[in-house]
Amino acid sequence: MAQKENPQPESCGGHSGQGSSKFQDRISNLGNRRKDTRKFLYWGRSQDFSHRPDILAVFAKLGQCANWLVFNQYYTVDEIRLAACHSCDKHLLCSFCAARRGSKYLQRYLERFKLIMAQSPNLKPVMLTLTTKNGDDLEERFTHFLGSLRKLLMKRRNAKLGRTITELQKAVTGIYSVEVTNKGKGWHVHMHAVVLLTDWIDREELSREWQAITRDGSKILDVRRLAKGSEIFDQHGNITPKLVDAFAEVFKYAVKFSDLDHGDRLHAWEIMRGKRLVGSWGDFRQVKVPEGALDDLLDDLPYMQLIYRFTG
Repeated sequence: MAQKENPQPESCGGHSGQGSSKFQDRISNLGNRRKDTRKFLYWGRSQDFSHRPDILAVFAKLGQCANWLVFNQYYTVDEIRLAACHSCDKHLLCSFCAARRGSKYLQRYLERFKLIMAQSPNLKPVMLTLTTKNGDDLEERFTHFLGSLRKLLMKRRNAKLGRTITELQKAVTGIYSVEVTNKGKGWHVHMHAVVLLTDWIDREELSREWQAITRDGSKILDVRRLAKGSEIFDQHGNITPKLVDAFAEVFKYAVKFSDLDHGDRLHAWEIMRGKRLVGSWGDFRQVKVPEGALDDLLDDLPYMQLIYRFTG
């Protein structure tokens, strides 16, 4: 039997299909995520939001999320997959839904990465991080960052047409997410991306480009090499843990909302809900990630059902 790729913990977005040996870890991780959402919900119910029926409606959905889970255990192939549950789909507020979304994104983009590297083995994977200066006004900082990022990506597209030059034109494809943190020094908006390069990026030159676009002195960025050609896949053809972790870092954007204090978490949700926080270009644009919390099921295989109900 072929060796399976090691799944990542659900808390940072792991593979959805798992064997029985990892199942209890998965239940524990999902339980912790649900517990975190409950803590946020208890805080919300202690506040006076009587004038905000939209927030009260969201709290009602959070209260019903993941109260029960039904798994199919495909015992002939040692796979256990989430077949049914009630989910709120408020992934920026709900840690359970954030973990489920991150898991699906990670699985689908790793599959695409393997195909891209099989077709173009000379591409160089790197982690690209872009930041902007901190500020007290999240809406202003968030809008400013998205506008600056759009300008940089447009410059890359124009470079492909021969209209300009940018270091980012060396990135033939990429997948990114936008995150926010607040550690007492203002709102910090930044981006993590995994990009595949035809040639190494000149970090200082890209920093100058980014500063010229942001126009607020924001020039700090990071371009980190992830692996050499021989370090991308192991002897079994699986993606190495370092690269899996890099992709997982990109899809932690929603889970990291739980790192904010409760008031900041709600405020960030109000500013960022409905906004596109994940984007891609090149071959990564073709990836389709299914909605909802459930796993892909295995048709025509016998299974037993495992039913869990969270209490407390």
